[in-house]
Amino acid sequence: TKPFGFLGARKSRISDKAQMEIIGLAIVVIIILIGLAIAVRFTVFKKPENTRAGFVNAELASNTINAFLETTAIDCQNAKMKDLIQDCAEGTERVCGNGMGSCAFARSAADEIFAKTFRKWKTNYKFLVYADPNQPFVNLESGCAASQEKVSEAFFVPVTAATVSVKLDICK
Repeated sequence: TKPFGFLGARKSRISDKAQMEIIGLAIVVIIILIGLAIAVRFTVFKKPENTRAGFVNAELASNTINAFLETTAIDCQNAKMKDLIQDCAEGTERVCGNGMGSCAFARSAADEIFAKTFRKWKTNYKFLVYADPNQPFVNLESGCAASQEKVSEAFFVPVTAATVSVKLDICK
């Protein structure tokens, strides 16, 4: 009975080792599958935040320019900002109640509006109003680097001699 008992014990030890190796291999496979599932979750199902942020910034730029151009200057004969910009471009500046001309008033109003919005929000921007890009009527900027990625929006104000561009860059 001893030889059979010895062989039976040996067989049992071999199958225990094999079972332990199979269990170890199964654990490794499970860990790899969990790792892959986590990797797929964070890469494939990642929300494209940059697209949304770009869209939001483009809408913000567009809405800001539109609101600025339609703003009524009570101190300047109830003229809209776009009228003041037209006056400035045509050289027929009206004098506002505070003694400023159309160009100075538009520049001052834009500076005040951007100070209370973009600067307060710590958002870098560049705001230009020009007929000739080399000589803007209004040039306001808060830290936009030339190499920095930006979202731009431009509106055009028609005047007799040319077209005035009103451009806002929101820097990312």
